[in-house]
Amino acid sequence: MLLERPTFPPVEFLRAYVLYFFPPPCPSPPQSSLDARKRRGLIAGAAFGYSQAIIFWVFALLFYVGAVLVDDGTVEYKNFFTAMFAVIFGAFGVGQISSDAKDAGEGEQAAAKIFRLTDEPLNIDPLSEEGARPVTTNGAVEFKNIFFAYPSRPNMQIYGSDKYPQGFCLNVAAGETVALVGPSGGGKSTCMGLLLRFYEASKGSVTIDGRDIKEVNVKWLRTQIGYVGQEPVLFQGTIRENIAKGEPGASDERIQEAAKAANAHDFIMDFQEGYEADVGEKSALLSGGQKQELGTHDELLALKGLYATLWNQQTSKLTGE
Repeated sequence: MLLERPTFPPVEFLRAYVLYFFPPPCPSPPQSSLDARKRRGLIAGAAFGYSQAIIFWVFALLFYVGAVLVDDGTVEYKNFFTAMFAVIFGAFGVGQISSDAKDAGEGEQAAAKIFRLTDEPLNIDPLSEEGARPVTTNGAVEFKNIFFAYPSRPNMQIYGSDKYPQGFCLNVAAGETVALVGPSGGGKSTCMGLLLRFYEASKGSVTIDGRDIKEVNVKWLRTQIGYVGQEPVLFQGTIRENIAKGEPGASDERIQEAAKAANAHDFIMDFQEGYEADVGEKSALLSGGQKQELGTHDELLALKGLYATLWNQQTSKLTGE
């Protein structure tokens, strides 16, 4: 079991602390900026009024010409209004198309990005059927001389910098509990990401019971490891459904047992629907601490069948009860 413990309070707390004791000055905007805004407002208002005036003047001209033609008997009343409204609605349609052209262009660019991502070959395919699926696993984990930098920051080495030329090394025996403590950006979460094969190390190897995890089926590997992150993700649905993600088909007794173990049974029962309460879209109906407790339930349910559990600052949003 790997535990990560932060060495600093949450960023939100630090920001609130600094703003409370050292409020930033609120300088008044310069007069030149106000004058420029007024000038832009006047120009925009004049342009809008001019455009509306043109439209109504065109309508007035159409009605005048139509009235003259109808009075002379050149055009019938019905035909005149049919033609006029056809022109008006056609003009509105053209204007709507031109206003949507920008959105269509942005949609095309977004679609191109999506297709480009889907067409890229996956270095780590989570749906692949390749790789070994060991029948028995003890859970001994070893990181051997790991060198790694995130693809978005290739020049910033997380593991294997000049300060640590041998790379990152860690040996966790089966059944052992290890806590990783260090400053932000020190590689605590990266260690867990490499074990779960979210990323690949540029050098070195990660082994489980002496076998390189690259030889193991990715899907099987991730089903054997429980992970609770800093920001647990809950699915839209009931509290019961979210807890049961860790053990599909779990009984009510098992679900309540996990909730009590995570000290969440009481706040769940405070909801009128209890375990059938909906967490809302993006779990908006729950607080940060409640989401973190519910994210822990999945792992508590599946804990018996896992050979490793990873806890990434799992209590950062919980109160000290």
